Amino acid sequence: MAATFFETLNARWDAGARVCIGLDPIVGKMPPNLQMGEYKLPFCREIVNATADLALAFKLNLAFWAGLAYPQLREMIEHIKYIAPDVPVILDAKRGDVYDTNVAYADEAFDYFGADALTVNPYVGSDALQSFFDRADKGIFILCKTSNPGAKEVQDSMVQLPYSGEHIPLWKWVARRASHYWDTNKNVGFVVGATHPEEIKQVREFAGDRWLLVPGVGTQGGNLRKAVPNGVNRHGRGVIINSSSGIIHASSEYTQYSQAARDKVLRLTQEINFALLLWSELGLRSD
Repeated sequence: MAATFFETLNARWDAGARVCIGLDPIVGKMPPNLQMGEYKLPFCREIVNATADLALAFKLNLAFWAGLAYPQLREMIEHIKYIAPDVPVILDAKRGDVYDTNVAYADEAFDYFGADALTVNPYVGSDALQSFFDRADKGIFILCKTSNPGAKEVQDSMVQLPYSGEHIPLWKWVARRASHYWDTNKNVGFVVGATHPEEIKQVREFAGDRWLLVPGVGTQGGNLRKAVPNGVNRHGRGVIINSSSGIIHASSEYTQYSQAARDKVLRLTQEINFALLLWSELGLRSD
């Protein structure tokens, strides 16, 4: 029986992998001789070849592969599976619609593209998202507190709990509701930006041992040394630190970009391990 997404993720973490590499190519930041849309695939292939042994996971944002590049996205994931079959792939599509539409979205993400996990939008509610949750071997990451500055406009709106009357922010209600009621197949995680380290800590309180997908490190200025200790679970894992542009666009030189990406992953791995060491020395380890 094939391993589930989270089983594979645990195995990668235990093998020492720490960084989720975002394959979100921006044409204008690619080497000058590759600055055309059709070169996204060979560009990212070289990144994968150079970093696969270090990767906790690869994450691909659907928007950067949209339109004519969709077949390339499928080829990209096939290449990852060939080069690094033990490294899981997250499709960052933020899907969320009525149930039947979500069935089609799940088929697209998992059966057509071949992804192992998917980001989803909780705004439509659990009945509409059930088609994702039913994919028990896949990871379903629910948007909770996103890394962008404008997230507070909606996500910080206050919600009154029905029995206690307590008022809590919407993002905290999502974490609470999904953890207590939606995750019947134990395949749910949460997206919480590294730009909100205190919120990461609060989501962890509801999430238990579930994995948190943490974007916003690097160009968005997320606080790694706070995000990791606040996000790690009682087993010393459970936090997926993602960096995209900061890794794949570390160099714009054609002869250096893949090596520069590898060097950046190595440095980020060291920084995460240092943050884990701080977490351990603070006496938070359960074992």
